Amino acid sequence: MIDLARARTEPSPTIAYRADDARALASCRDDESDGVTCHLGLMDIPDLDATLRSVQRVLKPGGWFVFVIGHPCFLAPQCWHDHRRQRANWPLYPRLPAGTLLAVA
Repeated sequence: MIDLARARTEPSPTIAYRADDARALASCRDDESDGVTCHLGLMDIPDLDATLRSVQRVLKPGGWFVFVIGHPCFLAPQCWHDHRRQRANWPLYPRLPAGTLLAVA
């Protein structure tokens, strides 16, 4: 993914792509980054406290941290892909009557 990101981005002294252990971010200096992103990774990192300390350490004062996590309902182990319909199926509420609508706010 890092190679793909580099290939799709014009070279810039303000963008750095790195693969590192999020719990330490050893390749980053203190107060080095304007921003940090983490997409679909935080829920799989065993030491979240160490990770958040590392992010805080590398961010410049006023820096930003954007992260995306998967909602637990979409991480269901019973999920399967219906190749005929080309869609994923998540049997989340098997006891609800057919046609029941759920609203999430």
